[in-house]
Amino acid sequence: MFMSYRDWEVYMGAEINVIKTTLPKMIREFEITNFSQTLLDSGAACVSHSIVSSAYYWEGEMISEEEWAIEVKVAVAKIDVILEKIKEIHPYDIPQILVSKYKSSIDYFEWVAKNSVRN
Repeated sequence: MFMSYRDWEVYMGAEINVIKTTLPKMIREFEITNFSQTLLDSGAACVSHSIVSSAYYWEGEMISEEEWAIEVKVAVAKIDVILEKIKEIHPYDIPQILVSKYKSSIDYFEWVAKNSVRN
């Protein structure tokens, strides 16, 4: 069934929080899984990870390297807990921590809300 833009606006009327961070590539995948599990145990609904190429300046030197990109979906009720947990367990001196709100389908919003407050 075709949905008009207006129909999508109603369907996509809920917002979820997404936190993005990066971790060093030297961390092995099972350690990324442990990092993710810690966030899930703290109230994140979903944690995704993938390898990305990053370029940035650090202490005056241009750095170009691969890193793990981490994306965490979380309900508003748990965002402060997850942000504190990321700061606590993150290996970087100055971690990238970005928080955005995204419109989502009602069904996905409800899933995120249910799975963010399970503990």
